[in-house]
Amino acid sequence: MVIGVQPGGATRHTAQTRLPPGSTLLLYTDGLVERRTIDLDEMTTRLATLATQLAETSLPTFCDQLLAGGLPDTRDDIALLGVRLQKPDPAQPNDDRCDHMLGGRQKNAESFPE
Repeated sequence: MVIGVQPGGATRHTAQTRLPPGSTLLLYTDGLVERRTIDLDEMTTRLATLATQLAETSLPTFCDQLLAGGLPDTRDDIALLGVRLQKPDPAQPNDDRCDHMLGGRQKNAESFPE
């Protein structure tokens, strides 16, 4: 639930999409793109442009550069979470990264020890 929003006062929509291997999912708070003197759409476009330019960098560099580079300074707090999907290993046919990283365990919460 979003803090400050009346229950039942807003409609919440859900959606799903499949991200291709190598994609980066970026979650961030408004402090990254909101500026008093610059339009929100312009700042969002700037962020997208910078993210595209940094797409081939390591994930830590990607996040650090988004926070530090190209966007005007802000006094607002910023939270940023980047998640990058690994590309399949061509040396291993039918490589399933989740199975590999989980040691072949099933991919649901019930399969993990407590």
